[in-house]
Amino acid sequence: MTRMLLAGTVLCLTACSASAPVLDSAAMQTRLAPVPANIPNGKCALLLSPREEGAAPVFFQVVGRRDAFIALDKKQHKLSLKQAKGKLANGVWTEQELLGHRLTVNINLRHADATNDGQHFRGVISLTKPGGWSNAIPIEGTTQCRSRN
Repeated sequence: MTRMLLAGTVLCLTACSASAPVLDSAAMQTRLAPVPANIPNGKCALLLSPREEGAAPVFFQVVGRRDAFIALDKKQHKLSLKQAKGKLANGVWTEQELLGHRLTVNINLRHADATNDGQHFRGVISLTKPGGWSNAIPIEGTTQCRSRN
């Protein structure tokens, strides 16, 4: 009886843990693609890239707008801001939850530079799809602005 209970427990734990695959950051790079950074005149935008030498931005959001874009599986996904909280730094919320078609994106940011000027950020972007697929990617980014002219 004890053997059957133990075997059932092991089988359940194996099946339960296999339902949500998580890829490491290197494997995730093959699923991400650069997003176009079309900053409107007179506006600033948040650009986030994986923490890897020379990585292109994979997340783009015009500061003060509720929509954003992420490129995953070689497709650009439009996201809408569901919730924002945390300290507002240069117009950027440090914690954001965004929703897309069959995709949830959570962003947690902190200042990356010692001067605390609010221009450079580091953090984590978490991606979740229905069915249990999820991944967290270490990111870094900046706010970039474009003049009105």
